[in-house]
Amino acid sequence: MKDIKLLVVEDNEFQIILLKEVLKTTSHNFTTNFINDGAEVAPYLNTLEENNLPDLILLDIHLPNKNGLEILESIKKDNLYQKIQVVLFSSTFDMRNIPTSQFQLADETLQKPHTYVELNEILDQLARLFHQKKTTPLLPS
Repeated sequence: MKDIKLLVVEDNEFQIILLKEVLKTTSHNFTTNFINDGAEVAPYLNTLEENNLPDLILLDIHLPNKNGLEILESIKKDNLYQKIQVVLFSSTFDMRNIPTSQFQLADETLQKPHTYVELNEILDQLARLFHQKKTTPLLPS
């Protein structure tokens, strides 16, 4: 199967370490880059050739300097980046606090895991999202 180019936008060091550990053992092929500051996402994407853009962005909502919802909106409004699948990822995820217009821009929303097993399952879900091109939802309604 094709490698999945994953961009993780996360500022929590524990989550980054956990994700790196799970990525070492997952059965899926992820090529992963990490950014820990929301203000760094647009400059990073602008340095990439179109064929090197991430397939998936795992995007924390609460980030320093620019929050994930602002990043999501700017990605989905840019014709070059619209095809990138963006998954909102937060430990304090509460749909009631997200304007519907922004929430609907996300390809999926996931609660941050706290264990290796939970994160491994999320990576499986992300791989399914990519390979199925979101023909079915990741999580039951």
